[in-house]
Amino acid sequence: MRICSTFLLVLWVSTLCNNVDGVPSDATVRKARCYANCLTQNAATNETEKPCQTSACKECLIPCGTYFSDKETCIQSCKNASSCEKSCEFLTQLQNFSSILDGDGSIPPTPGIPTVTNKTITSISLRWDPVQNASGIPVQNMSGTAVYLIEVTFTGEKSIYSPSFRSEVFVTTQATLKFEHPCFYIQTQIRYVYEDILYRFKVAVLTENSSISYGPQTAQITLSKPDPVTNVTLDSLIYDVASSSDKIKLTVSWVPSNEQKDLISMFGMMWSMNSTCSKYALPRAHDTSGPQTTASMHVWHESRKCVHTLQIYSIIGCSVSDPTEIKYTYPGCQKITDYPANECYKFDPPYAPLEDRMVSNIRLDGQMTAQPDYRFQVTVTWDQPVYPYKNVERYLIQWFKENGMGRSGFTFTGFAATSNNGQQLSNLLPGTTYRIKIRPMFVDGFPMSGWTYANFTTPACNCLIDGICCEECDNEIPPPISE
Repeated sequence: MRICSTFLLVLWVSTLCNNVDGVPSDATVRKARCYANCLTQNAATNETEKPCQTSACKECLIPCGTYFSDKETCIQSCKNASSCEKSCEFLTQLQNFSSILDGDGSIPPTPGIPTVTNKTITSISLRWDPVQNASGIPVQNMSGTAVYLIEVTFTGEKSIYSPSFRSEVFVTTQATLKFEHPCFYIQTQIRYVYEDILYRFKVAVLTENSSISYGPQTAQITLSKPDPVTNVTLDSLIYDVASSSDKIKLTVSWVPSNEQKDLISMFGMMWSMNSTCSKYALPRAHDTSGPQTTASMHVWHESRKCVHTLQIYSIIGCSVSDPTEIKYTYPGCQKITDYPANECYKFDPPYAPLEDRMVSNIRLDGQMTAQPDYRFQVTVTWDQPVYPYKNVERYLIQWFKENGMGRSGFTFTGFAATSNNGQQLSNLLPGTTYRIKIRPMFVDGFPMSGWTYANFTTPACNCLIDGICCEECDNEIPPPISE
């Protein structure tokens, strides 16, 4: 859908009103028909004369790219130039067409496929054969004068606007298309690649009255690449508390190509982490606002010590250089200027030997207590880790029963978690060896720790005498103990 005010008087606005489905806008077609009419009314006197070189022809073109609400307004803009006034008459007659695109319904022969005659960092020059008949032979005599429009299909971040027709009208079978702005690059933090934009071109032909005929499309074409930058230097890494998301502010500088430094539109910066990093984030990208050679970008702040990669791209118009890449070792948050220790220690606390991060001295807290069913309960305690930088959030506890009947090893028996350095175990069989494993879990999950093991054996118990488990029972028959 096009949303174009009928009162827009500026020619370049027609570019914004282009359809995006491969059909030129009404404004562009109206302009093209006006051009064709001026060429017909002011034909060149010989084959060597360039089209529309006379003052009369140039005056005829004056109203072609502008919308006027009525003929009188158009004529007033002509300032008594007769050829201009004739254009106003012609533009008024165009309103008689039921469709400005279809014209009188006649279909001109198909134009040839464009070929590239030259390309630079910012432009592509095309040439094509004149309109051809079904046998591919150029047509010399047509009703009216042929003019040409060019459709551009492209890839990139704004390819949703592709294909689209340029607003320029070409009166010969050649054209130079300029791409002088950072056209399809938008500032965005998450980007995966800086790619060349791939173009395809197609020529459409029409006369002042005919319908539009579309030629074949070219293969993919890219602009010439700019020279890459040199001497990329990482200047600083600091913690930026004011940033709302990524908080590591990375500042880097580079040297652009001396021959092209005045042509640079902007630079692209791409940051990424080695995939083997223990904590990983998606790549980050940043486009500079101009050709400055020092720039900052914000990158992920929860990385531990790891190898990071930074790539710098020169961007001239729509053309992207090959990257210049540096790798550096990110030192970890503890060595970043102004990084708050309490935030840093959440995911990357200071190093300590594993034994400092484990519990120690697992032991029984008091005597084993016999239950009425001849089983035991006991409280196990331990010394907390000596690691000084983080608190333990909870302890994971597992216990296992030694296998009997000549089988080696232990069988899992129970699991618990506690925030204290003590845990009661119950329903322990008499005369049985148990293994207990304890592992601390620090706040935020860091640092990592390991399991500490200890074994203990419950007393044999054949009977209870005055509440005490005894092996000698004076021939008393004990009750059965089931597992």
